[in-house]
Amino acid sequence: MIQVFRYVKSKDVFEEFYARSLCRRLLLKKSASYDAERSMITKLKTECGDLFTAKVEGMMKDLNISNQFMQEYKMVRGGTQPQESDIETHFYVLSKASWPVSTQEQKVQIPPYLADLQSDFEKCYVSRHKGTCIAWSVQMGTCLIQATFSPN
Repeated sequence: MIQVFRYVKSKDVFEEFYARSLCRRLLLKKSASYDAERSMITKLKTECGDLFTAKVEGMMKDLNISNQFMQEYKMVRGGTQPQESDIETHFYVLSKASWPVSTQEQKVQIPPYLADLQSDFEKCYVSRHKGTCIAWSVQMGTCLIQATFSPN
């Protein structure tokens, strides 16, 4: 891949497309391997320098920090969440500077149970990180619904 990259003339266009596609792979959990992504970023960094890979390195750093906070949140809040159903949530807290995600607010009617979880997470995050503001990008959200139907 790097040999092909060397022939690309518009490296800034490549950088934009690569960042967008990496964003989708990481947030939608479609990446084949986290280590392979890190390896590619390292190779691009060697080829083009720190400035070229600053955004994608920021994306990887944000994911690590976000996953750590989510683990802490689940340990602290795990016992206090209402067990109304088998809903599992995972929120990512990402910096606007690194991620090529649209910041347009979209009005979405979230079910009350999920809205309560979202509100609880936001309160917990803001209480630990004073002075931060959270903007939700629901267009990057995913949902997996599993159902069991009776034979009748």
